[in-house]
Amino acid sequence: MNAIGLIMSIIYFLLLLFLIIVLLKDTDKKYYVKAKMLVSSAFLGMSFFFSVFRSDDVELRTFLIAGLIACWCGDLALGYYHKKKRKQYILVGVGLFAVAQAMFLLYLYGVDSDVRIVDIVVPLCAIPTVILLIHGFNLHMGHARYPVMIYSVLLTGVATKAVHMMLDYTTGYAFLTGAAAQLFWFSDYVLLFLYFYHAKKHMTKPILHAANLILYYGAVYLYVVSILY
Repeated sequence: MNAIGLIMSIIYFLLLLFLIIVLLKDTDKKYYVKAKMLVSSAFLGMSFFFSVFRSDDVELRTFLIAGLIACWCGDLALGYYHKKKRKQYILVGVGLFAVAQAMFLLYLYGVDSDVRIVDIVVPLCAIPTVILLIHGFNLHMGHARYPVMIYSVLLTGVATKAVHMMLDYTTGYAFLTGAAAQLFWFSDYVLLFLYFYHAKKHMTKPILHAANLILYYGAVYLYVVSILY
């Protein structure tokens, strides 16, 4: 990573810190969406900037960039949900992030096209896992139940494939994409409880939300940095 990339990374994490502060301090949610989209715009800008230094695999990397653009749009939808509490924003957000995971999946399979039985079985296990979580924790999903299940399959598919690449290839790229996919997986299961679990303690939601943002923006950052490797 060159000096400019390092400076952009520092700015990115300072913006993330600012977002966490806004989340915890801005109780009327006046600035949350703006702060969130600043961080999201930063990772998108970095992805374009880092791509300039890579002249190979341009077509393949298009899937990664497309996934990041879908993440940016999904961030906007979920940001407005956090501010306005309208359920339709959740459905739009889930749909956009499903597109993002599909793009990431195409990207990973473009690098390594091998399909193993575990790549099929493990993602399908996400469906009973979500069902168990719904009933075990009394998650109130409503119309979002089935979109979330579909999304969970794609999310777990990306995480499973990324683990293979992490284990099979001893490269910085494989490690970064593998770690990114795992952080993304954890962040979205935290998001599940953030949006659909009725917590009894007042501070539970802000803590979950902060954890989700740190995991998610950490995951996206690793995807972006993987472009350089």
